[in-house]
Amino acid sequence: MVTTGVDLAGYVRAHAPMPPQRAALFAGELAEQLATLHAEGRAHGPLEIGVQVDTAGGGPRPLIVRSGAAGPSHSATDDVWQVGLLLAHLLGVRMLRDGGLPHRPPEIAPPLWSVLQRCLEPNPAARPPAAVLARQLRDVARDLLLGVAPWQSVIVPAVGQPDVPGYVPGPQYEPEPEPVDRGRRGKVVWAAVITVVVLGAAAAAFAVLRSPASGSGGAATRSPAPSRDTTVSSGPPAPPVEVCLPGDCAAKVTFQPDGERLVVCDNKADGLSGVALLARADQQGEKGVWASKGKGTCAESHVDVPDGTRITVKACTGERAQNRIVRCGDPVAGTA
Repeated sequence: MVTTGVDLAGYVRAHAPMPPQRAALFAGELAEQLATLHAEGRAHGPLEIGVQVDTAGGGPRPLIVRSGAAGPSHSATDDVWQVGLLLAHLLGVRMLRDGGLPHRPPEIAPPLWSVLQRCLEPNPAARPPAAVLARQLRDVARDLLLGVAPWQSVIVPAVGQPDVPGYVPGPQYEPEPEPVDRGRRGKVVWAAVITVVVLGAAAAAFAVLRSPASGSGGAATRSPAPSRDTTVSSGPPAPPVEVCLPGDCAAKVTFQPDGERLVVCDNKADGLSGVALLARADQQGEKGVWASKGKGTCAESHVDVPDGTRITVKACTGERAQNRIVRCGDPVAGTA
């Protein structure tokens, strides 16, 4: 029982607008509780009924104390719509007269604005489930609090690759220092090649002078020229990077630097596709590869990554028809 709570509408009137990260956390907490109701086959109904805000302890938290008066036509997607309206109020966004959103204010990060737009989609089927919405809002709040996401250049799909509008980027990974200076190594390689060519030419000239046709008299004694290994060793190849979606390995992703192959396999017959997300430290955005032909199928893509580049790989599942990510594991880092 909440003894220090206030009603939701009163709290919003008193505290909105609030910082974007707090608004995302607040709305995400409510979405998570709604997801529990939806999993039981119930919808909540109007949020101004049965929702209070606990102002004690570590901060304000919305709490569903009883289900609202959900009519027979009220669905889970209607609850998601209401979370979107609440989030807009918490951010201080003024809705247009037709119920749509205005242009994004510069103080609201693009990923958070994208989540808000999907909540308020006119088509209910295009709105995310409450559980997915809760995860997306937590991810956005985390990145805002840590200040780690490149908000001015969110996901930039690679040419010919699908975008992933359900996914919010996490921290960007900095490249590791190069073990060998590439400019210096290139000079050493060319110096070795030039040396081999010069020595080879000198040996050939000496052989001509020592031959019978050179007029030196007598038969020339020929000895085989010493073999010279001109192969430049670049070290052992980088190991492959493999990652499985935690829990059930519904998706498995392998990045093979030797050959620059990114392979994703769909390992579970759950109606979702396997998705691989690869991010490079020298570029913004992520490359998405889908395996969407059913359980046991794999898809492969060529990824042009310079040697020594820091990469991260994630295994995910998604809804291919909606081009939307549902669940992702933690990133696994490697070097191309």
